Amino acid sequence: MRRCALLLLVLAACPKHSEQKPVEPRVKHDAAPVIAADAAGSSAATLPPAPPLPEVPPGLPQPPPHDGVTPDAVAFGALLFADTSLSHTGKTACATCHDPAHGFSGRVDTADSGTKEPLRTPALVNLAWVRGFGWDGKTSPLENFIAAHAGHELGLDVAPGGPLYAAYAAKLGGEHSWITALTAYVLTRYAGDSTWDRLERAPSRPKDLDDGYKLFVGKAGCAHCHAPPLYTDASVHDGYRTPSMRGVAVRPALLHDGSAPDIAAAIDHHGPALRLSTAEKSALVAFVQAL
Repeated sequence: MRRCALLLLVLAACPKHSEQKPVEPRVKHDAAPVIAADAAGSSAATLPPAPPLPEVPPGLPQPPPHDGVTPDAVAFGALLFADTSLSHTGKTACATCHDPAHGFSGRVDTADSGTKEPLRTPALVNLAWVRGFGWDGKTSPLENFIAAHAGHELGLDVAPGGPLYAAYAAKLGGEHSWITALTAYVLTRYAGDSTWDRLERAPSRPKDLDDGYKLFVGKAGCAHCHAPPLYTDASVHDGYRTPSMRGVAVRPALLHDGSAPDIAAAIDHHGPALRLSTAEKSALVAFVQAL
């Protein structure tokens, strides 16, 4: 069964970036795959042992269980995520838009899929705790979103070919193992163990971070939507799902439309009515950077 039903509004969550150069995540294996030919001349790959699953970093709760998140699935997903040859242009990978160097996020390019405005490429971190995906939060489970999204952005709707991918597909269970693998990889992209996580329970903290935290949960009201410890309520407000503040300092653009180039600009967008002093704004910026 084909699994890439197009959901136009949902697919607007990530605009096309077909000409950008992807940053490939490093995938470590104990050994390279061995590809050998059998008597009939066909080739097959012997897979190396997969690395263990990524550990949940300090500061994050334990994620709920997800079927299909195995070391082999994550290793296969990492390969797929960085492979530009899977796209219909041969130039675009998942990592092209969801750049690992920028917290698996990206910039705004152009309006897509009939939306009225451009949308920023959302960060693919800490999604293990999320139940609705896309900027509108309407698609679930994640497997469905990935199948539709990959079909739309990459033109990928069938199992990738080649002996290495065939070996992973055989081990993971068939034609749609690429969806399982990409899902497992995305679900294990964590943003945690931040500066604030290491300082939150310390006997003393830098004054600007302490003041910024008090503003975040108090006067500025940020925590109403960006609730700790994930720093999002995962709910939809004004048509858009609340993004997590974890890892926000490495993202190249902020807000759903990418109109804020940095944290200070995002605070200015949200806070004209808060009447923050210059010192308060600086403290709030310092705190959010520490996430």
